[in-house]
Amino acid sequence: MKQVIFVMLAAILSLPTHAQIKLGFKLSPHITWASEDNKNTLSNGARINLSYGLVADYYFTENYAIATELAMTTYGVNLALPASKYTAIQSNGVNTPANGSDLTYDYRLQYFQMPLLLRMRTKEIGYLRYYGEFGLGAGWLMRSKADISGPAGVSYSNVNINEPDEVDKFDILEAKYSDDVNSLRLSMILGAGIQYNFFGNSLLFAGVRYDNGLNSFTSDSRWTTHLNFIALHAGILF
Repeated sequence: MKQVIFVMLAAILSLPTHAQIKLGFKLSPHITWASEDNKNTLSNGARINLSYGLVADYYFTENYAIATELAMTTYGVNLALPASKYTAIQSNGVNTPANGSDLTYDYRLQYFQMPLLLRMRTKEIGYLRYYGEFGLGAGWLMRSKADISGPAGVSYSNVNINEPDEVDKFDILEAKYSDDVNSLRLSMILGAGIQYNFFGNSLLFAGVRYDNGLNSFTSDSRWTTHLNFIALHAGILF
């Protein structure tokens, strides 16, 4: 596999005729939702979030480019552990029975995202080009916060999930679930849009992107839940 990648990169870099690097920035509001792949938790609704950062396109021919980004991406998602799946919450040696109350998490996550995309565009039609893109994304966890609520008296605000403060620590009895968040998010990306040549070689771009999470954002396999989003992808290239 490494040899194949090396040969592909060598072939791309050996095409200097139309080689061009374009840099810019982007802003992408997106709608995030969770899809659970387990029988223990429930997700609830979609949330509006935001991604922003730098973009870089390497056009190895006039109409084909390898594209990447350095972006900060936020995700908000609600997850609930039904009362039937746990018996009590233990904090500071005190047990609080479930009493029919779901344990709910309002996650607020932030990832540093770096996708690798193949972008294909049409020839210029007036000042416009149409493009399609496909590739893979990798995101590294920068922040994992959550507000947590459950049975009467159980309420935690702005908890650092993976490294909670002493006052925010508790155990879920008897199943001993872990609510930790994975440090790496992988995804498959598909998108399409337009580029507008508005001044010299500067391009405005706008499009729609679908980002499908490939692995669970939760580390406990009994809480397997994927994060997905659809984004309005817009920015400028110079």
